[in-house]
Amino acid sequence: MADWSAAGDFEKAAKPGDLVDEEIVEEFVNCLPPTTLRGDLVQAGEPYSHQYDPEAERWRATYTTFAKVDGEWTYCGKCFVGKTKEPQGLPKA
Repeated sequence: MADWSAAGDFEKAAKPGDLVDEEIVEEFVNCLPPTTLRGDLVQAGEPYSHQYDPEAERWRATYTTFAKVDGEWTYCGKCFVGKTKEPQGLPKA
């Protein structure tokens, strides 16, 4: 939480794979109703961006995502609903 406060922006303070305090996850849960709220997965309530999803063959919203692994919260980046890996970008032509 101190790193986030010092950076002024969560995206500047954390990178995918970083462990985060439960306080940070609770902050995202409490600011807007989350898109996903499970004991092992939390996704922010507002889209961060949109990326092409090759599985769905369409553009989809991505959300700030946290997953609980072995009892600790990990920041996963901006992921599709229900996913814990960031999309890899546009398909190659």
